[in-house]
Amino acid sequence: ELATKGHGRNPRNLSFALHQFAHSMNVGDVIIATYKGKVLLGWGRVTGEYQYDAQGEPHRVHTRTIDWHVCDEGIPMIVAGIPPKRLTSSSHESWFCWTRLMLWQVRHCGPDPYTIDDATLDLFLPDDRFVRLLTLLKARKNLILQGPPGTGKTFIARRLAWCLIGHRDNRPVEMVQFHQSYAYEDFVQGYRPADGGGFELRDGVFHRFCTRARSRPGTPHVFIIDEINRGNLSRIFGELLMLIEADKRSEDYAVALTYADPSAPRFHVPDNVHILGMMNTADRSLALVDYALRRRFAFQTLVPAFRLTGFDRYLEKQGAASDLIRRIKTRMNALNRKIRGDGELGPGFEIGHSYFVPDEGDEPSDAWYEDIVDSQIEPLLREYWFDSPEDVGKAVARLKESGQA
Repeated sequence: ELATKGHGRNPRNLSFALHQFAHSMNVGDVIIATYKGKVLLGWGRVTGEYQYDAQGEPHRVHTRTIDWHVCDEGIPMIVAGIPPKRLTSSSHESWFCWTRLMLWQVRHCGPDPYTIDDATLDLFLPDDRFVRLLTLLKARKNLILQGPPGTGKTFIARRLAWCLIGHRDNRPVEMVQFHQSYAYEDFVQGYRPADGGGFELRDGVFHRFCTRARSRPGTPHVFIIDEINRGNLSRIFGELLMLIEADKRSEDYAVALTYADPSAPRFHVPDNVHILGMMNTADRSLALVDYALRRRFAFQTLVPAFRLTGFDRYLEKQGAASDLIRRIKTRMNALNRKIRGDGELGPGFEIGHSYFVPDEGDEPSDAWYEDIVDSQIEPLLREYWFDSPEDVGKAVARLKESGQA
């Protein structure tokens, strides 16, 4: 805005503010944004040098990149006497007191931190195990959570993302699900039908995500891929199989994309992008994961939580009777032992605890338990033992038996 108003009631202040914007402001400085000095709008940290673009849109010829943290609703300022100049430095001693008060307000308008304690609440995962997952995601930048159905992979993925970001925020998070028809054109870049006929080049979801992440280099961004092993990974990632490696996240390794114009800038995956995949080990229709992808991801296996005391406490909080809790744990542990010992199945086909996590409004009861067995567990067992219906019948009968033994 300063660029287009070199005149007005106080052109000297406007010119001086623009000079400070270009020459005095430094990367790392904190910017506090207000409306007429009366309402706090948010704060940000300068992440880029001054740039001038004579062809830019109005009010955007003089720019800097800033990692903004915006207050959802403006907060009335409690400080009077803020200088009226558009851009005011807080380094002067006379502004020390009101700057301290403004920063106090900034802390209170910013998002609450999202800690490991928040993330592991009702997660049925030991704290040290969650820390291990978070450490791998930070260091390797690419992590796959694999395990049987119902082990909470999606639930854990979202909490890992928030913990990495530092607060509960879905803006730096994107989620897609791979399938057999998913392609490079969906993920990276390709030609799509245009509104007026013909075709036009469009960026895919991961390309757009990287562009967003590049504009906020100080914020971790997490790209979540559900059912990552359902897609043709080499075809989907293309040349990005190299670019997602943790040690190749810079412009030094930028490449020309397959469909891009030769004059277009080369593409690289920013250092603040983390990829978190999820893989169901019980899907027999899938081929083995591409070995090229295995070399670029850390893998961690999640298991059912029926043996953990945290699962007991959670069901108690949801109102489940102690007899029902013992029934669920005893019967499901026995069923999973049978599945683990089956030569054609094994640990990757166990049944997870998420099936018995009550939805909002559910009341855990015997009828609720048996409905889950009938509508979710039995169909899954019929898929597992499709050639042995008698085994399915015996397993379901055992799950519904009265008593705890």
